[in-house]
Amino acid sequence: MSEYIVNPRRAPRAPSRCVTQVRTGAAAFAAETEDIGPSGCQLVAPGALARGAPLTLTFANPKVKGALSVEGKVAWGSPRPPWRVGVAFGERSQASARLWYEALVAAHPGLGGFRRVPDRLPVDAMVFLAAPPSFLFDFSREEVEVLRNVAAGTTIASLRDRLGASWGGSQRALFGLMSRGLVTVNRSAASHPSAWKQVMKELGAEFVQEAPRPSRTTTREVPVVRGAATPHFDTDGALQFDLNPVTPRPSLAAPPPSPPMPLPRAAPPPVARPTPLAVEAVGGEASAGNGWRGGSRARSREAQECLDLGRSELAAGRGNSAMAHLRRALQLAPGDAEVAAELGRAMTGPPPR
Repeated sequence: MSEYIVNPRRAPRAPSRCVTQVRTGAAAFAAETEDIGPSGCQLVAPGALARGAPLTLTFANPKVKGALSVEGKVAWGSPRPPWRVGVAFGERSQASARLWYEALVAAHPGLGGFRRVPDRLPVDAMVFLAAPPSFLFDFSREEVEVLRNVAAGTTIASLRDRLGASWGGSQRALFGLMSRGLVTVNRSAASHPSAWKQVMKELGAEFVQEAPRPSRTTTREVPVVRGAATPHFDTDGALQFDLNPVTPRPSLAAPPPSPPMPLPRAAPPPVARPTPLAVEAVGGEASAGNGWRGGSRARSREAQECLDLGRSELAAGRGNSAMAHLRRALQLAPGDAEVAAELGRAMTGPPPR
């Protein structure tokens, strides 16, 4: 049975910077969110905040009408600068927070398809560095350690073993980096560590180098040709060549004469092969651009909820909000023809209001 690590922050979060006024006790300060969702947010405070401390927060965004005021408490906080703080909204504030969050996503089309981080990941899954940020993020120490150890790609189990006692904070940092699109489980979206060279230089960090692992599919050693150049990659990812010294070989006796080559035989006549029968595919539906979905594959509860919300918003004439919910449903149920059809209605219907 596979072992998994669980995302400590399962509710959706959008990587959006919103101006925030925070009050805790008699103190107050201004901040910006790193991300925000219907049940909580992450921001950077001017100093350490005690876990469980009550907060009053007011959020504002230039594209969303009206501000959001909520009650919450400190869910977690970093032990050193930058003082990152995770805030959990109170139950009485979550209804208004969800409405404001949906308006935020609808007002920013790019957030409608923001990266969804899995609720859990198997420990044998590979993680890679994605494209580096266009500007330097305010990385925490735990995030820098995760980036250093991910390097050219590693399994979550290996990452956990190397980080050891700091894995608790590093696990949250791993999922945070994935939500910001800086670490990925998709090999095709991976970047070579050399693309991160400037970012790591500015962070004052270096990648952890690992010895290459032997291949599982071959046990033969590759012979080294004397006098030939052996290729390898240096620490910057550039291809280098080391010249192997030429060792003189002892003289050998002349080999015995080779036996005469046998005469080639005539090739046998080609054998006619039967034409394969055409087989018609059955079951499932095809949807252009969305792949094939078999009839036995069930839609998840979360995907069904997004589909229902999208339909209700579309019926109410709120096109932008409907498309945000339907795109989310299609992410959770890729290839679902019914969801794709509703999304097509939302995109080709009357102008959103």
